Amino acid sequence: MRVLALLPDRNSTDPDGTVRSDWSGAFRVEAERLIALHGGRLVQIDVSQRTAARRAQVRAVLGQARAEGPLDLVAFLCHGWRTGIQLGYGLDDVDGLAEDLVALAAPSIALYACGTEVCEPGELCTEPNGFAAELNSALVRRSAAL
Repeated sequence: MRVLALLPDRNSTDPDGTVRSDWSGAFRVEAERLIALHGGRLVQIDVSQRTAARRAQVRAVLGQARAEGPLDLVAFLCHGWRTGIQLGYGLDDVDGLAEDLVALAAPSIALYACGTEVCEPGELCTEPNGFAAELNSALVRRSAAL
C-alpha cells in the first residue's frame, strides 16, 4: 500500500500563549502509526505560513507524489472546521484540491480533521454542507469528467 500522510509541522498555540499538544500528541502520532502499518511517506506542512503558502506546500507535495506513481491513500491529519482545514484549504479551494487529488489516482482520501462536516453546538449553519461533503462532491465531479 502506498500512503501519503500530510500534517502540520508543530503544535498550535492558543491566543493566550498556551501551547497545545495537538501535533505531538495526536496528528504526528497517528500519522506515524499509519505509515508504520501501511508504508508510505509522512510530510509536514509549515503551518506558520499564510494560508496560500500552506496550500502551495501541499500542492507541491501532491505534484511530487503524482510523479512517483499512484497512491492508495492520501491522509490529511490536521485541525479542521466546517469551512476548511489547517493545511490551507477552505470551501473556496475544494475544486483545486479535488483536481490535484484526482490526478493522483488515489482511491482513498482520509480527513483526520475534526469538525469538517458538523456545526458546533449553538452555531448557525449558513453552509448547506461542510468541507468534507464539498470535497467529496468536487472529487465525484472531477472523477466523472475523466
